[in-house]
Amino acid sequence: MPAEEGAQHLLDLVRREVALVLGYEDQRQINSEHAFKDLGLDSLTALELRNRLNSLTGLKLPATLVFDHPTPIALTQYLQQELLHDISASVLASVNKRPVDVQELEDEVHEPIAIVGMACR
Repeated sequence: MPAEEGAQHLLDLVRREVALVLGYEDQRQINSEHAFKDLGLDSLTALELRNRLNSLTGLKLPATLVFDHPTPIALTQYLQQELLHDISASVLASVNKRPVDVQELEDEVHEPIAIVGMACR
């Protein structure tokens, strides 16, 4: 689906899940720009929301998700970035299954490798 339509769908999903967690009857009661704290989300319901979004998106989201992204809009933007990153990583992994030939790489590199610095603890 187009990016704008996908973003709206993801925002609707976030608003629906917030409404379910907080006991609202309709997701339209959730203003996309209000902070979760102002909507009544506490640490327990924040974890419940995170768990629901984990299962719906397939992502491994941090426990601090709602506190790091305090509005439905901010959370939607974060989820969109993570989903796009997850998709591109899986596409790259499937494309790059060809074994790497070290000799082929050495033939392409014309400059010597220099180690500039090294530190140990």
